[in-house]
Amino acid sequence: MGVHGAVCQLCGLPTQHDHYVPTKGGMLKIYRGSAEHGGHTWEADERPFIFGPSHAWLADAVGLSRDPECRLLRGTVEDGGLHDTASGEDLFVWDGDDEALVYHHRCWELMGGPTTLDGALRGHGTPEWSLVGLYHEQLFEFWELADDGKGWMLEDPSTNERSRARVTALIDRVRVIGPHERDPETVAEIVSMDRDWYSVAARNDDRSRRHVVHYRTAPRRDTDRSAYPQLVCVLKDYAPDGLATGELFSQLEAFFVAMKAAVERDGLGIMVLAAIGEGKGQYLAYVRDVKEAHARIDALPGLNTPRPAEYDDENDPQWQVLFEEMGLPRR
Repeated sequence: MGVHGAVCQLCGLPTQHDHYVPTKGGMLKIYRGSAEHGGHTWEADERPFIFGPSHAWLADAVGLSRDPECRLLRGTVEDGGLHDTASGEDLFVWDGDDEALVYHHRCWELMGGPTTLDGALRGHGTPEWSLVGLYHEQLFEFWELADDGKGWMLEDPSTNERSRARVTALIDRVRVIGPHERDPETVAEIVSMDRDWYSVAARNDDRSRRHVVHYRTAPRRDTDRSAYPQLVCVLKDYAPDGLATGELFSQLEAFFVAMKAAVERDGLGIMVLAAIGEGKGQYLAYVRDVKEAHARIDALPGLNTPRPAEYDDENDPQWQVLFEEMGLPRR
């Protein structure tokens, strides 16, 4: 079986410690969580992620099988396979969703310990999933997540309050919006269902990231968008060039979440994109009323962090900026 990573179907974090470690010669070594010291003797210029006791929970997985009796398995996941410690049975789970749905044991407990698929919650497509989906490469990009100021997400929710709060807040929200059972047909349904967020990183030749984008995938060219003709674009410069790192990156993403909540409240508009990179953050929403949208955005605490933000709005009833100018896959 090829090298592959699986993620928790609730929180989106990896269900193993396996990851790639670049070498000086440009090759990649595989850090294996199942092997002592990750399976290699590491050179001074190689950088395996440093795991401690607070990260053990990531490799403790449960699976709810898709067979009629929906068996509960618990064990380890590696290369798309879940190994049940008690029975020795192996199930193919691919990225966490095939012969069984895979969860961290901690996340499964916080969900209430469901024993059927009907009781299992999934975070797919939510903005919260998009925030960790950036790191869903063939194997999870632990260092990129940590370098972006999100290392606390990897801490055990049973001992780290911030990590626990993230998971429980996601559980609460997923229970409200429900499962993704069909494609939304209207802008109002897209906002209400909130299950169409996707994230992507554009990379340079050396695999370093140039910019990252969170964007909605549900709006189609045949979706009735006539009630939201005005594009509100917020630009936040933070450096002459490059991708933000550390706490600054987290602040720029937090503004995306805050602006989304502000413009989507009471049906004012719909957030469609947030991009960070090449020295600025760019945030797009389509709204009914630009003046009201500005009032709400101006009130956000993070608007002028790290520098004063600017607006670059335009009348765009056909959503040409989103469909034509952003260069993103669209239907």
